[in-house]
Amino acid sequence: MILDLGNGRELQLPDDTSDETARQLGRLILVLEDRAIAAERTAADLQQQIDELRREVRQPVAAPVEDDAPEDAALVAAIQKMEDSLAKRLDNMLRATLADRIMVPDELGTPRSRVVLGS
Repeated sequence: MILDLGNGRELQLPDDTSDETARQLGRLILVLEDRAIAAERTAADLQQQIDELRREVRQPVAAPVEDDAPEDAALVAAIQKMEDSLAKRLDNMLRATLADRIMVPDELGTPRSRVVLGS
């Protein structure tokens, strides 16, 4: 059996394929082709948007206005303080993760794992 897909395209199917199966297969192929074309268009549109965003990001930013300088300095200081705090916490977590552990009985005598931090 030969399945005609249009535009001069044909698909050779086994002779024992039913007409209904061939019709369903043909519809499925055409629907999937349409979806693939739509997906390619969407991908091209998204790529174009990404390219536009990249061009916008690469453009130089205008210099800050003098009135904004005190607020910017306060913001920068707050961010630096937060960064320092996070760095200390991450360092403590790393030290605790890499530290030795010992078994210590709790107040009920049940052994519990405790971290032994080095200096």
